[in-house]
Order: sequence, then C-alpha cells, then structure tokens
Amino acid sequence: FQSQVHLAQHQRRIAEQHAVNTEILRSVLPAELVRVSSAGRVGVCHESQDATVGVTQVYNFAEWSAQHLETSVISILHHLMCVLDDGVANHDNVSRAMTYGDAYVFCSGLLEEHPGHVEAAQNFAVWQLRAVRAFADHGGADTAGVAHVVPVQLCIGVCTGAVTGGTVGSSALRYILAGPAFEGAQHNARQCEANCVLITCAPLSAAALAG
Repeated sequence: FQSQVHLAQHQRRIAEQHAVNTEILRSVLPAELVRVSSAGRVGVCHESQDATVGVTQVYNFAEWSAQHLETSVISILHHLMCVLDDGVANHDNVSRAMTYGDAYVFCSGLLEEHPGHVEAAQNFAVWQLRAVRAFADHGGADTAGVAHVVPVQLCIGVCTGAVTGGTVGSSALRYILAGPAFEGAQHNARQCEANCVLITCAPLSAAALAG
C-alpha cells in the first residue's frame, strides 16, 4: 500500500512538472508547436511558398524609449506584448511566431495551410492598431503605476510570400523565421508611418522560380 502511495505522489509530481514545462514552451513557441516540442521533437521546420508574415514594432522606438526610464520601457513592452498575445489567441489562423527587441512577429498560413492567410494577418494587424489605442487610453502604466507620457504608436509591416520557420536550440528553445516574406515584413515595418499597416508581396523565392 505504501509503495502505491509513493507511486501516486511521484506521478503527481511528474504531471505538475509537465504542466510547468508546457507553460514555458507556450511562452516561447507558437501554440501549434507546443505539442510536438513537448514530445521531444526539436528542430521542427515549416516551409511555405505562400504564407503571410507580420512584424509589429513601436514607431520610432529609439526616440520613444529615450523619453522613459529603462524600467518603464521594459514594463510597457511587457504589457503591450501581453495585449498582443491575448489578441492573437482570439484570432483564427494567426500565430505568434517570435519576439525580438520591441518587435512582435506573427504569421498565417505557415504552420497550417490557410487560403485566407492574407486577410487573417491583415485583420489581426488592424485589430492591433485599435488595441494599442485602448492600451494608451488606459494609461499603459509602468511598474510604479505612473502612466507613460508619450503614448505608444505602432508601425506594422505585413508581407506575403515564401517563408521558412523552425525551432533552434535545445536548452533554450526558440522559434525563428527566415525568407522573403519575413524580410519583406521587416522592411515594411521600418518604412511604415505611425499607426499604419503596410502590406506588400515578396519577390518569388529561388525555390518557387525553380519549380
């Protein structure tokens, strides 16, 4: 009987640790990849010749961040990313791909084929502009509870075309993107005006031309 109790306790601890590990994976990987990564399949790679990638950045980030304390910058970005995470979870056929610096990268049609990937990404981009206005209207308070003086404005670059995504690393697993659509989205975000979405099509990739 005692051995059965120990076994049950051990199984409960394993289940609790598995739940913790799953939550950690959800914080760094697209939701669709959590299941396969939990099973130990690292190095997962996806490739599409027809997907849409979006890159959301804070408009004129260098100037904006210079007007805030460093702790406020991190706090505001954290809350902003949480808002975008909540939003992507409520939009069909759109996934968060990764984040870097002040950039939030999302995609549609890569992890799962979807004929309406352009419209799905566009709808999420437009939603972000509305959400960030509400975020600013409610203060976007920093950790000290002091509302930031300079409101957050977004510039969103969206590009459709070929893109490849995959997991890299082992102890510090990350998901990254590469390819014309991702590069095009980055370029569009840099060229975009404040509170606007710039959408283009990427040039055909070498693989598409060869096909």
